[in-house]
Amino acid sequence: MTAYPCASWRDFDSGVCHRRCLRSRDCPVLGLLDTAANWTGSYFLSTDSHGPFCGEDFLVSVQVSRSQGHAYGRLYMTLHDGTQNTGVVDFSRTDRHYHASEREDHVITVGSTLTHVHSARLLFDRGTGLSALGTSHQLAVDSVHLTHLTTNASWALCHEHTDNSTGWHTFTVPARTSPAA
Repeated sequence: MTAYPCASWRDFDSGVCHRRCLRSRDCPVLGLLDTAANWTGSYFLSTDSHGPFCGEDFLVSVQVSRSQGHAYGRLYMTLHDGTQNTGVVDFSRTDRHYHASEREDHVITVGSTLTHVHSARLLFDRGTGLSALGTSHQLAVDSVHLTHLTTNASWALCHEHTDNSTGWHTFTVPARTSPAA
């Protein structure tokens, strides 16, 4: 696992610290093979929620729709490459308030090695308690943008459909059209 020098968790979670290591290659790799024992300062790393805990880091941006009313809850997601998926990732990590036109960004770590992201699925779980009173039971998301933080490959995904029986919303990479001859 790679540890990233970073001033704060907020900077790490927004993907700022990953970019520094791509340029300088000065990030320590943790584990038995790490020979640099003199690293100083604050370092952060993210892990997959399942063993062996190491994985691929993605910066994920979720764009809430302009038409969205106030909602309170948490987002879960899965990423797919056509042959495998990541399993469910707790994207929001906590219940929070969502408002129209907001963007939420987080670094997530997935144990699966995805060669090319084909689609993502999002599930909004409405929170409970006083904070949820008067809020929407649904969250309208316009788009999802992913950047693989090691390779810098990126994907813009658009809403394709919603499974009304489960609440999962599917976002896919738009099909490329070939130019007219």
